[in-house]
Amino acid sequence: MKTVLQRIGVGAALAAAAALASCGGSASWDDNVSFQAVAFGDHTFVAAGEDFSIWNSADGHTFYNQGHDGTGFLRTVNFGGGLWVAAGDNGFVITSHNSADWFAQYLPTDRDMYASAFGNGIYVLAGDDGTVFRSTNAGAWFRIDTAPGEHLDSMVYAQGQFVVVGSDGTVLTSVDGQVWIPRNSGTIENLRALAFGSGLFVAVGTNGVILTSPDAIDWSEKASPTLQDLEAITYGAGRFVAVGRNGALVTSDDGDSFFEGDAGTGGDLAGIAFGDGLFVAVGSNGKIQNSTDGLHWY
Repeated sequence: MKTVLQRIGVGAALAAAAALASCGGSASWDDNVSFQAVAFGDHTFVAAGEDFSIWNSADGHTFYNQGHDGTGFLRTVNFGGGLWVAAGDNGFVITSHNSADWFAQYLPTDRDMYASAFGNGIYVLAGDDGTVFRSTNAGAWFRIDTAPGEHLDSMVYAQGQFVVVGSDGTVLTSVDGQVWIPRNSGTIENLRALAFGSGLFVAVGTNGVILTSPDAIDWSEKASPTLQDLEAITYGAGRFVAVGRNGALVTSDDGDSFFEGDAGTGGDLAGIAFGDGLFVAVGSNGKIQNSTDGLHWY
């Protein structure tokens, strides 16, 4: 059951909160800040990261710190069903209806959560040791053990199913978030991120691996223009855009041919989202990069 620990953000205090702004490809305010994920929903970008910190932005350029609680990382954030859900180390979860007022709880686990998705009225979290939690209200969570020993890193809901990817090429699918079916990805690389767009699933990971599938069952490996680890991917403005270590950027307009680009930074990028005509990528050292087309970044 849900345990409310504390209210950790107050929207009325935005003006007094610390702000982090992107500017000319060099956006950092504190070298100790490390973003792990970013998502878009309800005309708002939300970034999550170190010290369980959570940030929101109406324009994708200036982010406001909505608070933090303890030592650890929030590693995933997602919006669905009118609710923001972020999760991370030691089963820590926070939820919000407005991205400003957040309420905290702990899952009954010490496993770190890395992936989240919402679909068909169901919230799903996944993470270390194949651990999955399922909920219909993001308050009462029920544990499901899916792939012991595997690290589950990214998840989407599309085509009426949840799809999660992870270590050693792990791919699992589920129509209800409860019963999971392993799929053969054809790779032993660690799959770090997953996106869906234009009828296609695209997964990326270590050593620049890129896999695509029309149904999350049959996967094909694509030629990659990089050997850098790709940590995040999204779909927007008619193209797939992936980012990763050392500022790696890979794009594709058709999900078949992928091209290397310039993200405007040499820093590690860990998250990317698209919304309201803007790509936002976040990463280490408070890095925030913006693009309107996924090709040209500032």
